[in-house]
Amino acid sequence: MNPGLLDDSWLRRKVQDFVLSVTALNKYLTCPRAFYYENILRVPSARNKYMGFGSAVHLALETLFNRNPNLDGKVDEQLVMIFREAMVRFRSHFTPLEYNLYLDHADKILPLYVKNALDGWRLPKETIIEKNVADVEWQGFPIKGKLDKLEIYPDGLWVIDYKTGNPANARKKLKGPEDETDPGGDYWRQIVFYTMLMRADRQNTHPIKGGVMEFIEPDAKDQLVRVHISVTDEDLAVVTGQIAEAYQGIRSLAFHQGCHDPQCTWCNLIDHHLLPESLTPGGLEDLEDED
Repeated sequence: MNPGLLDDSWLRRKVQDFVLSVTALNKYLTCPRAFYYENILRVPSARNKYMGFGSAVHLALETLFNRNPNLDGKVDEQLVMIFREAMVRFRSHFTPLEYNLYLDHADKILPLYVKNALDGWRLPKETIIEKNVADVEWQGFPIKGKLDKLEIYPDGLWVIDYKTGNPANARKKLKGPEDETDPGGDYWRQIVFYTMLMRADRQNTHPIKGGVMEFIEPDAKDQLVRVHISVTDEDLAVVTGQIAEAYQGIRSLAFHQGCHDPQCTWCNLIDHHLLPESLTPGGLEDLEDED
């Protein structure tokens, strides 16, 4: 039995009602321990500048498209102004020095981003911002997600996801599996998962073309990086298997396996015996065969 502070019936109800997002799926596949603390127990994580900047950029783009759907006027100046408004909301993520440095950084990259992206933004016949998809299932598994943007063309729909990191560091995350032992990159899996969401969404009547990772940071030549990923039946089968694997582990309380990455907070705490045994997922192993 679980020797800790958690009520076993509460934990079982929690996992039974859990609905998987792609962020949660990636987390479980990477480190079930981290998933346990962050997605089941919902232990708050420390705020940091990367989260704050990414959140401010996403909010600024959402606000820009809602305020100016026709993309009229000086869109670059509008985005910079809206971003500065958004940064106030996320100020607690930054030290005073970091806050000013990110404002200066955005003043440089956001006008360049708009310059490179604006013509493409005007091409779709319809654009949908911040699409929430919930109460859907993929092959019997409940899934959910929030999509940054949908671009609808005469021949189908593309799902757009914004990324604020350096595109040069994203190559591995964008690649699909190379063999049966390779789970594929997180960004590739994200696009496959979003394709599942839109296929499962009864409100959607458009064929799904695939997904696009659109990087806010320019490349070394100051060009926009916009990576298109078309999703195959084989891709869907791989990620369906990963979803099934995650749900089996979650519902059987299989959270004791760690990634042992030096950067993983939870593995560091457990591997160095800095958490009480009662708070670790290892005590859940005895529950797995019960019913």
